[in-house]
Amino acid sequence: AGLAQLPVAIASMLAVAVVGFLLGRLGRGRAIALALAIASLGLMSVAMVEGAEHLVWVVLATVPLGLGLGISETLSIDAVVSSVPEDKAGAASSISATAYELGAALGIAVLGSVVMVIYRVAVPDGMPDAVHESLATAAEAYAPGSEIFEAAREAFVVAMQSTTFVAAAIMMIGAVVALKLIPNSKTPVDAESAEA
Repeated sequence: AGLAQLPVAIASMLAVAVVGFLLGRLGRGRAIALALAIASLGLMSVAMVEGAEHLVWVVLATVPLGLGLGISETLSIDAVVSSVPEDKAGAASSISATAYELGAALGIAVLGSVVMVIYRVAVPDGMPDAVHESLATAAEAYAPGSEIFEAAREAFVVAMQSTTFVAAAIMMIGAVVALKLIPNSKTPVDAESAEA
């Protein structure tokens, strides 16, 4: 499982190589918007390859996700940290990190709730309560391969796929917001001019 996620991490690290080029060519707002759009396409790809026979297709679908997230995070953190005087860079960095963690926690909570709602809607009528509760409770109560377990598994796959599309749509909305609201300066943020 760890090796399957390695391409996302590598793509995120490779983002550093293109950040300067994108910033100089497109400006900050457009570069962040492009990166979020790439990450959104990566999420859509992950949702679409769910039924792939080989793991390689899923792994390849995660590469644009890692690349887009790496670029957008690098540019946004740079904008926050470089927009304050040097003596406040540590505070700005910690606020940025806290905002990232809060966003991740809220995203997990909200999207996790969406998964459960869609799962419960996707479970066929007439299934036992254990199946309606969650896939985990269905797995405890019914043997893998049984008709009831397979119905629960299929409902979970539908829920995960649908929620991944929801997350991709939210990320695409974020790309539009970034395009419209983030200035398109092509240079690093100047702390002195940001104070003025």
